[in-house]
Amino acid sequence: MEPGIWEANTVVSLTLVVPVLNEEILLPEFLEKTVQDLETGGLDWELFMVDDGSTDSSYEIMANFAQRDPRVQVLKLDENCGPGANLHLAYSMASKDVVAYATVDGFYDTALLPSLLHYFQDHDVVSAYRTDLKSHPGFRKLQTLINVHLQRLLFPYEFKAVHTLQIHRRDFLQGADLQSKTPFLCSEMLYKATEAGLKIAEVPIEYLPRKAGKATGGDPWLIVNTMRDIFAGWWRWFVMKKPMLPVGLDLVPGGVKNVESRPLELTKAG
Repeated sequence: MEPGIWEANTVVSLTLVVPVLNEEILLPEFLEKTVQDLETGGLDWELFMVDDGSTDSSYEIMANFAQRDPRVQVLKLDENCGPGANLHLAYSMASKDVVAYATVDGFYDTALLPSLLHYFQDHDVVSAYRTDLKSHPGFRKLQTLINVHLQRLLFPYEFKAVHTLQIHRRDFLQGADLQSKTPFLCSEMLYKATEAGLKIAEVPIEYLPRKAGKATGGDPWLIVNTMRDIFAGWWRWFVMKKPMLPVGLDLVPGGVKNVESRPLELTKAG
């Protein structure tokens, strides 16, 4: 069945997680637009804004906005954790059927989320990949290509891309023992979803350039730590043959109707 054909009694709820670091310029517009997009889409939603050690007025802007709507929550991390690491707390607190993330710089249009959720009628994961790299500067394009080809060399999975907009079932995210504290988390989620037998929809979307402010993805230390995470995962799972998933994680594939309503009793992976 086409993803646009949605059964009348099928309702999917969404937790949207947004990490924030010094985005006071973009935050007001982002918050207004994102909430409007979620409302216009008719979704049952909650929004976690994660302050990742901001030193500007980002936290105050988010806290003031959250007072207007109880569905918006602001989480303040004790320190700057960086991409990947700044998602774990919100993922653990999510309560809706599926969980997505966004960034304040609007790397994709949040108005797309309602249409992407239609895939959860019979899929368990949405991985929305960029149709081109035009929104990246030259160095970031090279970084992306090296990252993709290195992972294809090391890992036995074939995805069009791994650093993508991903929407996952909450029971998977909270049960898969996610460990990466870098952007390799995107790859870890896709790899573990594959090993769990979940059905993944890869969907092309347009990625948008940053409107203002400074991006952090090209930070040299972040690149080094991501490379370290990539090789650590390869060594742990494919050289040492450690289990990728916790013992007892037994998810039923086939869409949001199979999401577990309560936490599973699991033993962590080795």
